[in-house]
Amino acid sequence: MFFDKSKNEIKKEDLIPRKDYDRLNNLVKTHQDYLNNIYVFYKLKPTPFLASIRSLSYELMKFFDNVCEKYDLSYWIGYGTLLGAVRHNDFVPWDDDLDVGMMRKDYMKFIDVIQDEIDEKNIENLTVDYKIDKRDKKSKRWFQISYYVPDFQRKVIGIDIFPHDFIDGEPIEGFEEKYYESRAKYYKRRNKSDDMEDIIGKLYDELNLSLDPQKYFTHGVESVHGNVNIFPFEIVESDELFPLQRIPFGEYEFSAPKNPHTFLLSAYGKRYMRIPKKIRDHGRLTYYKEIENVEEIFNKASNSLKKVNDTYGV
Repeated sequence: MFFDKSKNEIKKEDLIPRKDYDRLNNLVKTHQDYLNNIYVFYKLKPTPFLASIRSLSYELMKFFDNVCEKYDLSYWIGYGTLLGAVRHNDFVPWDDDLDVGMMRKDYMKFIDVIQDEIDEKNIENLTVDYKIDKRDKKSKRWFQISYYVPDFQRKVIGIDIFPHDFIDGEPIEGFEEKYYESRAKYYKRRNKSDDMEDIIGKLYDELNLSLDPQKYFTHGVESVHGNVNIFPFEIVESDELFPLQRIPFGEYEFSAPKNPHTFLLSAYGKRYMRIPKKIRDHGRLTYYKEIENVEEIFNKASNSLKKVNDTYGV
C-alpha cells in the first residue's frame, strides 16, 4: 500500500514505471531551463495591459516610500518583491503584489499615519486595513494597502506590510515553542479586542521582545512564517538586515536588506536565481483583463498617483 505526503492512499495502478517518471522529470527540467533562459537572460516587454498595472504598482510603492521618508520610518522590500528586484531588477514576471517588512515600532507608526496621508492627498480607491484570515474570517493578520477598481470592488494590486520584532538580549530557551504559544494567544486577543497597544504589550512580555534595536529579530506572529505557514520560523541577526540599502525595482529604487542573500536563501532555497519548476500567483490579472477600458482606468490611476509622488513634500 502506498501513500502520498497527505496520507492519501495511492492505488498501484496509478503508479508509473521508473523510466516513464525519469522521462517526464527530464521534460520538466527542460521546460524549466527554457523559462530560465527567457526570464533571466532576456528583457521581455510587458503587454500594454500588464504595463498599466506595473506602472500603478510602482507609483503605489513610491507613495509608500514617500510616507516612510516623511515620518522617518524604515522598511525593506521582502519575499517575492525582493526576489524580483535581485533576479529581474523588477517584478517576478508572474507576481502581482508587493511585499515589505518593517520593525514593529515603525510599523505601528505607519498604521497611525497612513490614512491621514491618503486623505490629505485626496487619493481615490486606496484602502488600508488588516488582512483577514481566510480560515476563520475574523483573525486580523498583517497590514495592507490595496487599490480597488471603481464599481468592481476587487483588489487589483497592493502592498503587504509584515511586522518584525527585536528580541531583547539573547533568545530565551525554547523561544520557538513559546512563539507558537504566544501566536495563538495573540489571535484570541485580536478577535476580542482592538486595543493593539495592550495586545502587543502582552506579546512582548511573553516573548521578551523589544521595540528598540537589538542583536536579533524575528518575524511578527502575524506573518507567513512558522509551522503552519509558507516560510520556516527564523531568528535573524540584525546585522544581516541593517543598515538598509537602496536597490532598483522597476522605475524606482527602494529600501532592501543589507544582505538580500540571507533572506532569499531562507525563503526560496539556494537556487533562487533560477526560475522554479512550480510558480505561485494570485490569479487576479486574468480577471481584470476582461474589463472594458481597464488599461485606461489603470493608466489614469497611475498618472494621478504619480502627480502626488512628484509633488510629495514640496
